[in-house]
Amino acid sequence: MFAGPLIDHHEKSNGAADSVHIQGGVRHQTGLTLEIFGDKGTIVLIAPASIQFGSHQLRGAGPTDKKLHELTIPDSYYWVPDSLKNDAGFVLNVAQAHSKFAKDIQAGTFLTPSFADAVKLHLLLDAVEKAAQTGQRQYL
Repeated sequence: MFAGPLIDHHEKSNGAADSVHIQGGVRHQTGLTLEIFGDKGTIVLIAPASIQFGSHQLRGAGPTDKKLHELTIPDSYYWVPDSLKNDAGFVLNVAQAHSKFAKDIQAGTFLTPSFADAVKLHLLLDAVEKAAQTGQRQYL
């Protein structure tokens, strides 16, 4: 488990800069907050438990807005019946995954994660765990 902050700053080749702060394993964790700031506005995602499950709140503001307002997720991001769109947890996520998987089978595409993707993810997680245990950078 990662138990400290990670701060990273990069200057991109196009002149854009980013800064990332990730922290977990803290005693009084409040869930997840993801804030993205750009020239055209701000987007904030708040998830009380985790990014995978639970009621999420998406807020945003344009460059001239005084404060953030609730954002509506476009229908094109949903692949399930309308009755499931307001589900706050496992049902929506599982239904979305099954719908995407069914479309891959029907269309002969490979847009959903595969077993090979899972292997890569677990290799990454193993490297993260080893880095946390040893304090040494790991290379994949």
